[in-house]
Amino acid sequence: MTARPGVVSSLKAALGSDHTRRTLWFSAAFSVLAFSLAFAICLALGRRDLALAAGLVAMFAVAGSGVVPPGLTRQVGIPAAVAVLITPVLVLISDRQPIVAATVMAIVMVVASISSADVPTGSVVGLMGSLSLTLGMASRSLHDVPWTDALLVSGLAGLVAAAGIAGLAGWRALGIKEHSRLAIPAVPHLPGSEWQRYRLAVDPVIRRWRTNPYARLALRRTVVMAPLTAVLVAWGDPSGLFALLAAFAALQPTATASTRRAIAQIAGSVVACTLAVILGFVVSGLLLLAIGILGMAIGLAFVLRSPFIAAAGTTAFALAGAGMAGGMADIAQGRFLSTLAGAAIAIIATVVIRPAPNQDSPSDG
Repeated sequence: MTARPGVVSSLKAALGSDHTRRTLWFSAAFSVLAFSLAFAICLALGRRDLALAAGLVAMFAVAGSGVVPPGLTRQVGIPAAVAVLITPVLVLISDRQPIVAATVMAIVMVVASISSADVPTGSVVGLMGSLSLTLGMASRSLHDVPWTDALLVSGLAGLVAAAGIAGLAGWRALGIKEHSRLAIPAVPHLPGSEWQRYRLAVDPVIRRWRTNPYARLALRRTVVMAPLTAVLVAWGDPSGLFALLAAFAALQPTATASTRRAIAQIAGSVVACTLAVILGFVVSGLLLLAIGILGMAIGLAFVLRSPFIAAAGTTAFALAGAGMAGGMADIAQGRFLSTLAGAAIAIIATVVIRPAPNQDSPSDG
């Protein structure tokens, strides 16, 4: 019989990371550069209204490539970037339409959860696509814009992301050289075609859908995320929409992973909310937004390694963007309460729709 992890060990597992890895910090730096370039291009084109959205999409696309080793950029990083680039269109389809938003979210959750069985391609693509969609629905930057503007955001962000991914790949190639101080271990290419690997991984999920952990994860995420999306989109409170992010992060294939992610989400929100309230009194709105963007980039770089840092980073950006209008303390309180609600809903769903017993523990994502 396997002993249950104690509170201290659960906290360590939830909050731990390999934050000393230089590659992660350089990935964050390239993500910030991608954001800055896309933002500047929009300003130069006289489209200040789209600058934030284009910058965020470009940042997510570069981050999707940066979370994997250099040898997997083409096979994993680029598909993850493509998944991010279609987010503006999905957000626009769902804008202010609760039923449509719930349907889009349900489809994405099912596809992403089942695809998590395909490690690493499906898991990374599903994670980055789902995360960008969830944050996109919670953001006001793509509300009430024409279709042409949504396509412009995706196209511009795609061009910037391509340059950012190429730059990051080039820097990593230099780091692989022998005796390099920044040496990165080379990773061999994945065997076979993307479709062959995906089919081999997903077929068992579909055939044994009653007991497979990824199939049950798809059920839990759909049952939680679709109705929650409909309610919160109809409600229209941007603070409440961030309960989606907490619920998504805390819903994992195993109960242990779900508990750790819930702890990390709550802890990251506490840290980010506290710092945001303090900084809100001493820095200007634009500087606060810049700090939030930096926090988001760092959070994305660590999204596969430290849920705590990822949660703190996304919270920092959400608070910074909303806090420019003032009332940081109230905004931080709403964000924290939303995180508690989302994490609690996810834990309840995990208890009610339990992971299948006697299964190998899949990786969380």
